[in-house]
Amino acid sequence: MQPIWIIAIIITGTICLSIIAFIVYKTGVSINATDKSFGISGSDKKKKSPHASCRFSSDIILILQEQRKIQDEVFYWRHVGIIREQMNYAEQKLDQALTVLNKHFLILLKEMNGGDKTGISNSNQYRHYVQVLREVKIKAIETCRHIMRENHLADRTEDEFNLYEETKTTMIIDQGSDVMNYLYYVKMEGWPTREQIYDHNQKIKNELVALGKDALRQARKIAIEKGTEIEEKQNALDKKIEDLFT
Repeated sequence: MQPIWIIAIIITGTICLSIIAFIVYKTGVSINATDKSFGISGSDKKKKSPHASCRFSSDIILILQEQRKIQDEVFYWRHVGIIREQMNYAEQKLDQALTVLNKHFLILLKEMNGGDKTGISNSNQYRHYVQVLREVKIKAIETCRHIMRENHLADRTEDEFNLYEETKTTMIIDQGSDVMNYLYYVKMEGWPTREQIYDHNQKIKNELVALGKDALRQARKIAIEKGTEIEEKQNALDKKIEDLFT
């Protein structure tokens, strides 16, 4: 049997050789040995790109990055951003319209009750009317969002858009009136019937139409401005690409 120290040296040497072999395999170094010398040299595993010497390579990468950024921006504004801005403004106008309707409902109540409005705001009848107005707003928002999603506002001529906004504004008001017809049911002394509310609201119809047209006209403006902005960015990028190869 071999002495323990000899066995230890053999095992240690085997482990060291295994480690060296593993390092050579993973790093790609080469061992050069002759009868007079011994050396280790690195292996050049990394091959240079055939485009490394191209003077346009860094510019092309930057342009590709910019192109991706513009594509992301175009996608956002076409499918999210434009509609979001349009609807934010439209909802402001709808809130103003509901404020006008509520104000004139209270005026009508005052006229019907000789100027006395005591306890009106806490009554179930008034809460019912306010809830009906909320339903009117929900329907109006739904219609406005459908109009915005069509997203052809910027493609129309001024004359075409004038006719379009007149038609759509009338449609939104008529739909709101239909919701009121369906939901408002108060019939008691001192409170207006649905017919009385309708007749009274004819006095403010022009004001409501103006708010609706304002919302649609602003939606068209947003579509045109953002469309132009996106087009200008794309044209600037196209010019960079053209200049790069000329």
